[in-house]
Amino acid sequence: RWSRRGGAGLRMRGGNKSSELLHNLCDGLGYREYAPIIVKKVCAENWLNRVDDLRRVPSERLERWGVPLKLVHELRETLQELEAEEAVNDFSGYINYTVRPSVQATYSFLVGSEDALKDKQPEEWAARTLQGKWRWRRSQKFLDGEAGDDAEVDPREFHRKSAREAEAIRRQRAEDKIRRMVRRWRYRRTVSLAIRHAQSSGTSGTSGSGGPRGEPPFALSGGPLVAAILRAWQRQGAALKECEVTSFLREIGAELRRDEEEMTLHVHRLVTLNWLEDLDDLRLVEEHHWTEWEIPEQLAARIKAEVAERSERDVCGGFAGLLASVGETFAALLGGGSDEDTDSDDGRGPTGDGPTG
Repeated sequence: RWSRRGGAGLRMRGGNKSSELLHNLCDGLGYREYAPIIVKKVCAENWLNRVDDLRRVPSERLERWGVPLKLVHELRETLQELEAEEAVNDFSGYINYTVRPSVQATYSFLVGSEDALKDKQPEEWAARTLQGKWRWRRSQKFLDGEAGDDAEVDPREFHRKSAREAEAIRRQRAEDKIRRMVRRWRYRRTVSLAIRHAQSSGTSGTSGSGGPRGEPPFALSGGPLVAAILRAWQRQGAALKECEVTSFLREIGAELRRDEEEMTLHVHRLVTLNWLEDLDDLRLVEEHHWTEWEIPEQLAARIKAEVAERSERDVCGGFAGLLASVGETFAALLGGGSDEDTDSDDGRGPTGDGPTG
């Protein structure tokens, strides 16, 4: 089960498949059509099938693969939240299933009677009763010498397979293995053909900074994943996404008297390939990204100045809001006390009609 966190972030509750995590993150960020491409690169090519596998992959490596920067950031935040939630669940489980039963058994007079708990919290009473019975049953089996490997096994649930059943099981396993091998072969063949096509189109395509309908050149590609993202973008209509970053870069280009086609390249790098749509998303860009993305120094300086100015405004606004809230609190407290003093000093009663005497 997934729930939204803030803007586009998501948080997973239950489940441990990395493909499901990436699909839902892409869906939350508004890039559902790119999810299969990223899942193929991360899960199929690099065998990262579980969420725990993603925790061991550095963010720099994901970026080198071509994973959008915004997705890498959201993925890291989600993994940190999952790790914190797992720690809290482990601690709660230790308290509820280890510490609490021991304290209850030792100091039962402090916990309260079972009848009172049954009346006030019947669900908790039922859970405690079942846990106590289960622990008592396990202790009795251990004392009776039945705590071997087969102590919890019901012989009626297991039986020796016949020759026909065993052959059917082996045949099913072999067919499943062959299907997986065929799927893997088809995927590798598709990737190799896509890489060849992208390389041939990059060498024999149109010269200049862009192709038809604002198509970005293959020089923007950082690998097969980025090339696949560009092809998916072309299938979506090959149109620039209108957002804050796109408008901001166009304004900078107009101030610097740069050609719109030249600015389109940098818009593709930030918006199309890294999903940086809001101006606040530009805070995710570090110093090495400007060099790797070949962003002109003047443009990078203007963007960093805008990010710094917005950060300063946010800090000042937050501090001013804190001071205002504290001032309102003190004003309410002092104002309430002064009103009471005024009412008591003017010689009128509680209703204000005359003296109290």
